[in-house]
Amino acid sequence: MYDPSSLESRFQPPSRTLLLAFIPFSYHARQSLLSPPPSRLPPALICTTSSPHPVLLPPLSHTNYCSKQFGPLVVAFVGLPARGKTVTGNKLARYLNWTGETAKVFVASEYRRKLVDRYDSHDLFRADNMEAMAIRRKSSVSAMEDATHWLNSEGNIAILDATNTTRDHRQAVYNYFVSQLGFKLLFVEFVVEDEEILSRNIKEVLMNSPDYKDMAMEKALDDFEQKVQHYMEQYETMSSSQDKLYSFLRILNQGVILVMLASVMVTIIKECVLDDD
Repeated sequence: MYDPSSLESRFQPPSRTLLLAFIPFSYHARQSLLSPPPSRLPPALICTTSSPHPVLLPPLSHTNYCSKQFGPLVVAFVGLPARGKTVTGNKLARYLNWTGETAKVFVASEYRRKLVDRYDSHDLFRADNMEAMAIRRKSSVSAMEDATHWLNSEGNIAILDATNTTRDHRQAVYNYFVSQLGFKLLFVEFVVEDEEILSRNIKEVLMNSPDYKDMAMEKALDDFEQKVQHYMEQYETMSSSQDKLYSFLRILNQGVILVMLASVMVTIIKECVLDDD
């Protein structure tokens, strides 16, 4: 018998494990990632809006799951820059495509760069810079529209790599994809409190981002830190009390998964996003 009170001690995801609310997978896709292939799926977590604490459920027979693949699903990232969103999005898309799903990442910053010939400074991200705010808003809308066109024509899982740091913006994302289009939507929030991980992430951004390719490292670091500060001034983290309408996960320090979902079943996906390669 499963004891919910012992959940914390009995369910400790390893560093290379990610919990995702991507249910239902096709049965064949699930079997490819469960080792060894069982006749009964592993214990699952379920959380309802009436309680923020996940409850461990007994294993379920695979016959309880739908064998069909997803209808249109949007996975919208949430979080400050350098929190691992882009790396995770790319790994997740590769993994889902490997399992037989059809996934693609839509990066909001790439749409922004199409509208701005050259990145000058962190002023682009100031909340009081109305012209820049309009550009960023247009970039976000373009990414969402392209994701919609792709989902309607060839794909079934669109990963929206954007900051989505305010509740108003997340509400707009929900209204567009869920209320207007009838798609499924999962928010995934990235939080990094470990200074070593954050320092490594920032270094990778400064080395790989087109925004900083022509900027001296010291200047780039200063600019990036001020950019993050602009985001922090507006950032509203997701919470079970404020975001009851949404299904969402929080990834803490690229390994510890906190589950806050509105009546969505969660299963363990191994060797997926947080792999070491």
